[in-house]
Amino acid sequence: MAADVPAETDAPAETATPKRGFQFPSAVTTLAIVTVLVWVAAIFIPAGRYDTAADGSPKPGTFREVDSPLSAGERVEQLILAPINGTYGLQNPETEFVSTETVGRMFGQIGVIVFIMAIGAFISVSFSTQALEVAVQLFANPDIVNVLKTRYGIYQEFSGLGLSVKTYDNYAPMSANVVLGQSVVPEYLVKNATLVQGECRCIRVEPYVGRENDPLDPDFISQIGSADCPVVSHLQRAR
Repeated sequence: MAADVPAETDAPAETATPKRGFQFPSAVTTLAIVTVLVWVAAIFIPAGRYDTAADGSPKPGTFREVDSPLSAGERVEQLILAPINGTYGLQNPETEFVSTETVGRMFGQIGVIVFIMAIGAFISVSFSTQALEVAVQLFANPDIVNVLKTRYGIYQEFSGLGLSVKTYDNYAPMSANVVLGQSVVPEYLVKNATLVQGECRCIRVEPYVGRENDPLDPDFISQIGSADCPVVSHLQRAR
């Protein structure tokens, strides 16, 4: 008699789930952890004060411990309000406490935050719209360059960082007064490079009657100007 052999069943193979490696926490989580650690350290580090000199600098060897003016509840309140005070807080000159409900000088770093956000927005828009690449391609075409100069008063010679002006009604060349009045992108000074290193040319124009109405011709600045910014008596057109 033949023995019954059980039929083989296809058992699902167990798939090993990949182990997740260590991932560094996000920026918000990191800031929260650092805030809590500093808050805990401030509880155990004794409070103190230095005697100050006339210019406000601490005098060495004058440190002395003082009692903390905050209760346990106030310490927790300061922890919760730390992000707000660090952004919009004002420092009272008498008590030296930072709060949004006092009168004093700005202690929060809202100005730095807005500046970084503005720079990030500018870079994001520039990359997403490819504005810089388009500008380079436009100025590489002589015909387009001529239209930008005659109709809109936009010259690539103004600055390597760029300068644009609003549309002028007629197609006549703009005067110095109109160019400065219509400019919508300000000039910036580069701290880490000299005018010579940047191959820049500039001039200094002495005051005279009608100077603001004379044409501001980049070709004239290119011919007469240099990195030393020589002084000229009058604005003129290039010869």
